[in-house]
Amino acid sequence: MKDVQNQSDTRGVEIQKVGIKGIEMPLIIQRKDAEDIVIYSSATAGVTLPAHYKGTHMSRFVEVLNEWRSKHTLGVDIKGCVEAIVKKLDAKCGYLKFDFKYFINKKAPVTEISAPMCYDCSFEGILDNYGEEDEELFEMITRKYADEYKCAKRIALFVDKELHFILPDEELMYLTIHIRKITYKKPT
Repeated sequence: MKDVQNQSDTRGVEIQKVGIKGIEMPLIIQRKDAEDIVIYSSATAGVTLPAHYKGTHMSRFVEVLNEWRSKHTLGVDIKGCVEAIVKKLDAKCGYLKFDFKYFINKKAPVTEISAPMCYDCSFEGILDNYGEEDEELFEMITRKYADEYKCAKRIALFVDKELHFILPDEELMYLTIHIRKITYKKPT
């Protein structure tokens, strides 16, 4: 098969998402106070394809997944695996997701008989190297609008406490700007 990834592409079009889906893989699950277990999972992996590449062989994703599986770290170090995929494909961003079923013994409330309960679970890792500019913007906004940022942080604490959701930095930045907009008084 011809290796098109290493061929030059003069169109200058970056593909936002290219990858594999539904690859069946054994996955290691670390359990608290118990031995690690190996379970069946379905993997999805992808990267952005840089504009200077024409394409990619999907086998490169499987190569990385197999390498991590053979080191017995697949499922243990999702971040490291995504970084390896991004490096192997010379991409800027990448993602990796494992969907799996996990069983936990639960007692019935009335009979107290223990039986396995099935839970649909997933591990997901995303590596976004486009965010470098966002970090600079975030730092500038938090410095320039320190009072508004403190207010946004209090709102984030409330959302975390009441709704059990942690606001990402992008949302804190948006809140800071919005608070600035509604509280700004034009000089007269």
